[in-house]
Amino acid sequence: KPRVRHVDFFGHHEALRARGRKQEDKFQRLQVIRAVAAVHHPSLDIEIGTFLLQCFPQQLVLTLAFTGASSSYTGSSLQSHVCGQFPVYCQAPHVSLELNYDQPAPPSDLLLCSWYMWCERLEQWTGGGLPMISYYGGYPLNSWSVRSGVRTVQEELRAMHAYHERRPDLGVSSPVLLLSDAPFTSEFLHSYTGIRLPVYRPLASYLPAHYAPSLDAVLLLESKSSSFLSRSGVLYDLLLSFCGKDFSPEFKKQNSFLSFQDIASHLAIVYWPGPHSWVLMQLREMYSMNMPLLVP
Repeated sequence: KPRVRHVDFFGHHEALRARGRKQEDKFQRLQVIRAVAAVHHPSLDIEIGTFLLQCFPQQLVLTLAFTGASSSYTGSSLQSHVCGQFPVYCQAPHVSLELNYDQPAPPSDLLLCSWYMWCERLEQWTGGGLPMISYYGGYPLNSWSVRSGVRTVQEELRAMHAYHERRPDLGVSSPVLLLSDAPFTSEFLHSYTGIRLPVYRPLASYLPAHYAPSLDAVLLLESKSSSFLSRSGVLYDLLLSFCGKDFSPEFKKQNSFLSFQDIASHLAIVYWPGPHSWVLMQLREMYSMNMPLLVP
């Protein structure tokens, strides 16, 4: 049985937000904390920052520093994609900018990152010496550097050992809290490093929408982790031939980008067939929206 510690889980993010409000009086004398997050993934890299904002909205100012990646869903820059979906996190007092090593980093008190290569780059940009939270999602083989043979898994995880020596219980001046997104992730990392990380299960508290069906249709949601046959539409045509033309409700295939509000208006979501990737971030978001999910 996996021996993975779990960060205390208090329930849905609404309960967490209420808990944060009860605790706020204790933090009134604290100055505002300026957090800088390196954003390379549209959900993983905003999970911790937006969760902290939900709990302590008066004590945290968030800067989203985008790495220059593009959105696989819209084709636009990741910055445009995230700020278009979640504008509240890109508007004053919060800031969105490009992580540009030729420009000075913004003043910061706390660093947020996911994969360790981005943690290292964030520390180099800001000058280091700051507390940091790393939220590792997926697994090392997701890295194109590892897939292409440019780096080994051991090289990809080298920084993890250094950060482990800065864990909060050691009382160092710039502690690092290392978290993972799932028990399997933690066990996978342990198999390479001998270090087991505590798990913080993603709540996706940044989502602006929840299940509110207004359409008599089940959405076949596109996934970048689906097979070529799924993306080509061949299996969609096969599904329709199984159901027949009089089947109700209607099966509707996603043909373009949909906002979370658009997705929430459907009766349910079906992945046909289920995506082969166990680290599909999209699935967690749909679950957090209370969407009925069919994953055959």
